Amino acid sequence: MVVNYSKWDALELSDDSDIEVHPNVDKRSFIRAKQNQIHQQRYERRHQIETLKYERIINDGLLQRIDKLLTSLQQHAQQAAALSPNPDEFMMNALMDCAGDGADDEPPKPPPGVHTQTEQPRYSVMMASLVDQVKKEAGDKPQDRLQSYLKGVQGHKTKVENLQTELMQKLAELEKEESKKITSDSIHTGFSVSSVSKEKEKPKPAAEPKSETVEVLNPGALKRDSLKRLDSAGQSSGAEADVEDEVKDPSKAVEDDDDEEHIEPSELGKAFAKIKMGDYKKCLQFISENRDVVKERETDGLLVEGFNAQMDGKPEYAKNCVHKALLLQYCRSLGKDGVGLFFKRITTPGHQAQKVFLDDVNDTYNRIRSRTAELAKERAANPKATETEQIQLHAVDPSTSINIKIPSASPTDEVEIKAREMFDTFPPGLQRALESGELDKVNEVLGKMSVEEAEEVVEKLGEGGMLSVEEGVIDGTTEEGREKLKGLEEKARAEKLAEEEAARNGGVGEVEIADVDDKTQDVTLHEDAILSKLGYQQELKRSFGLLGMIGFSFSIVTSWTALGSVLIIGVGAGGPPVMIWSWLGICVVTLAVAYSLAEICSAFPTNGGQYSWVAMLAPPRIARGMNWVTGWFMITGILAAGASTNFISAIFILGQANLSFPGYEIQRWHIVLLAYLTTWISTTVNLYGPHLLDRISRGVLIWNIVSFVVVIVVILACNDHKQPASFVFRDFQNSTGFSTGFAAILGLLQSSNGMCCYDTPAHMTEEMLQPSREAPRAIIMSVYIGAMTGFVFLISVCFCIGDITNTAESTTGVPLIQIFYDSTQSTVGACFLSSLIVVIVLFCSNALLAEGSRSLFAFARDGGLPFSRLFATVDGKRQIPIYAILLTCGVQMALNSIYFGTLTGFNTIISIATEGFCKRGSHLEILQKIS
Repeated sequence: MVVNYSKWDALELSDDSDIEVHPNVDKRSFIRAKQNQIHQQRYERRHQIETLKYERIINDGLLQRIDKLLTSLQQHAQQAAALSPNPDEFMMNALMDCAGDGADDEPPKPPPGVHTQTEQPRYSVMMASLVDQVKKEAGDKPQDRLQSYLKGVQGHKTKVENLQTELMQKLAELEKEESKKITSDSIHTGFSVSSVSKEKEKPKPAAEPKSETVEVLNPGALKRDSLKRLDSAGQSSGAEADVEDEVKDPSKAVEDDDDEEHIEPSELGKAFAKIKMGDYKKCLQFISENRDVVKERETDGLLVEGFNAQMDGKPEYAKNCVHKALLLQYCRSLGKDGVGLFFKRITTPGHQAQKVFLDDVNDTYNRIRSRTAELAKERAANPKATETEQIQLHAVDPSTSINIKIPSASPTDEVEIKAREMFDTFPPGLQRALESGELDKVNEVLGKMSVEEAEEVVEKLGEGGMLSVEEGVIDGTTEEGREKLKGLEEKARAEKLAEEEAARNGGVGEVEIADVDDKTQDVTLHEDAILSKLGYQQELKRSFGLLGMIGFSFSIVTSWTALGSVLIIGVGAGGPPVMIWSWLGICVVTLAVAYSLAEICSAFPTNGGQYSWVAMLAPPRIARGMNWVTGWFMITGILAAGASTNFISAIFILGQANLSFPGYEIQRWHIVLLAYLTTWISTTVNLYGPHLLDRISRGVLIWNIVSFVVVIVVILACNDHKQPASFVFRDFQNSTGFSTGFAAILGLLQSSNGMCCYDTPAHMTEEMLQPSREAPRAIIMSVYIGAMTGFVFLISVCFCIGDITNTAESTTGVPLIQIFYDSTQSTVGACFLSSLIVVIVLFCSNALLAEGSRSLFAFARDGGLPFSRLFATVDGKRQIPIYAILLTCGVQMALNSIYFGTLTGFNTIISIATEGFCKRGSHLEILQKIS
């Protein structure tokens, strides 16, 4: 795990807080191995510091004697040249002068453990060796030998001084490194005062020499008799394949409460595990209020809880437990002052700490999932094997290996002799397994032993140095480390593709439900990470699948019902030819736009939709302003479209009432009240049934398609006065009073109204399981389905339309109801077909309220609304933006209320939704006729 936190460099954790192992493995043995590694590094560093300090002391004494030698040589230089032709005599005299007192000739004794291999020579021996080197370097030149001696001694002095400088630099680096490490030696007691009279301490027995041991699961087993090595005449357990456990004397068993205690999370830890994954704000608040949850026991308990949950087939809860356990481990490692910084970094979009933490969670969970799958497979293959408890040696971490080292048969060192004696006490079968060097063979022998005997063997193997744990650390800061990490990622990716290919080849029946849930959980976590990179935290519940989102989107697009609601516009402005051929052109253009929106939605799956995309893609100098303007236009269009859809449902209901009771006259307030009722129904469903939206949407998709087929079949089958083909495909109708070209342009409005709101999935991405993949598909599929159903519907209705004037002036206020009546010649039949559309429109209102509330929530989250903090609030239990839903309901009802006072004002609002933003609601002519 590579974590680029400089603050962590000041921590040297030798406890088990920096160790993460599999919950089903002997953790203490791995903890001890890690502790030994840290202690060994610390010992080597301190030993090197002591060695450098001692060498500097020796060199200082040597420099003092070299200075005396140079001074003596310089003082006798003239005398040596005048009185004696042999400078060697004066060199010897100078050497004797610098020797000084014999008591100082002995160098200081080295600290314990420093230079223990060789005895340190006296200073006189060092100086004599130096003089010999100087004479050797001077050569055989009597005329300048004395000067050569002076120059040689000065050169050696310079070398020693340079060596002292190098030692000083190394010593400073090591002491600086040592000062960074916070260990138990750094803790000092200032004072301790107590007025309690203490009992006089009893003399303690002499401490026994310390021996390095390996922690085992059952320390009581170590107090039993040693293994008895028997030959073939009487094999002990583990000698060969035929093994029987010895019957132990229960009176000799020694229990250890700490080892036998069952590890599980406390109620506090379980409460913490119930917090939704990714809700870091709530996690930080919980940790701040409950400091005890950061204890190591809670981390271990949550990992065990996650392992058990995975075994019980609860992958979502298991992964959440792993997520919370690692969160506590990170917080405990960072300390009190680092928790806030850690949460800040993992919630910062694109920060390396976030990626590291999530990768750590995924890796840990994948190891648990793999191990539980292996256990489940083993139990299924051999149910009886689960009844036998065994001791096995495994390296949990892929980068860690367990090596076997056999002591030499002819040992010379005392440690090796002791290790060899231990090895000779092992049964023959175990000896042969160890000599093979294969861990599987050792495990095979251990599996034939009783738990107590196997633990004793493992303890002796560790004590004799025959087992060693080597951990490979990949440094992600180096090029080589990055290459290794890249290789591991490619390997994991290849394994995943192989598993998927095997699943496809093996058939759907071989894929377990648990595996599907795990993949879904992994994908969800990936989508949460994408959203986090965009700067947002996942707060809404992801429940929509691809089919549900297609149904949700098409319930709003629902082209054939939208075309039917504004049919009268196209009939008078160009007639059927303009409606049909312009529809094909509109569909082609819409597909081009839809593909572009789908591509952007795939890259930026956030509920903000278009206004968020503008902020991310527009030039920085105009992005902020364009983002704000786009957001308000988008919100206005969606809310107005919802209000207009509520009116459509009211009009269709009241139109059927007028058809059934001709004396009934439709009033404005009737329409408004029914629109209110539609809004309240949609609000209730969104508040109390958000978990049902995906299922409702899938059902609506089926209802929509079935209703379309029923309507088309009934009107074509019952209508006996169909229009000729020339009327449908060729004859141009113009009752607008404008020119032919302008009438054709007006006729395009009806086709445009039938193809809108296909961007709905973009505003629901944060509630989809795989929005970056499925939201674009939902956008495109809703357009294709709308294009096909709209084309068939237009042709069918145009063939079945009766007198255009009577249809346009129908007292029902809805020309489509009149067409149904003219085709079936039955009030019941017309009301039945109209009721199918009413159900679709009601679900459309429900979907538009959901879309509008999510868009308001996203806009408020970015501070685009007044009281943004309130409307961006998400209910923790239901995981829905309650206040945004209520605001959407209130705005839609307010827009509907305008119709109480003025038709013109309401038409203006609806025109904004229909013309400016291509939203549903172009039924202005219908409202004018009713008025």
